[in-house]
Amino acid sequence: MRQVGHDEGVEERDATGSPRSSSRSEEGVAPAGSYAWYVDGMNVIGARPDGWWRDRAGAVGRLSAELERFARCRGERVLVVFDGHAPPSRSRREGEASRPGGLLETRFAPGGPDAADKVLVAILADLAGPRDLVTLVSSDRALVSAGRAAGVATMGAASFLRTLATAFHNAP
Repeated sequence: MRQVGHDEGVEERDATGSPRSSSRSEEGVAPAGSYAWYVDGMNVIGARPDGWWRDRAGAVGRLSAELERFARCRGERVLVVFDGHAPPSRSRREGEASRPGGLLETRFAPGGPDAADKVLVAILADLAGPRDLVTLVSSDRALVSAGRAAGVATMGAASFLRTLATAFHNAP
């Protein structure tokens, strides 16, 4: 385990995003039905100061597309939770999962800032199965602390953005 910066938390995955644990499952991914990655969506968006605040819905869409590609490249399931309501272009109810059974699930947590953090904390507290194959992505100190308490690996948002870039660069 290495420290990646005071605002990044502890990274317990290598540069490609692979777990550093030696107790991986036979397939090397989280068990069926669970997620390998739990992502604090707005935290990751905020780590990339590209003017996202001028087009929040566009930023959500861009990150969702990147996460979907990442999930396909790695063959691992990803759950991303965004603060707030779904952008108007999304034709689904609040809080409803997108693409059930797919590699990417997107949820929206209305209720103000940190609503996604509360959803992620609750999800992590209820995790079943091996936690060494699970990574929480956030630079929010309280959420990272809750992730550690739940026994999952953590990765800061900026570090995860580098992992995304690496995954795409190495993709076929």
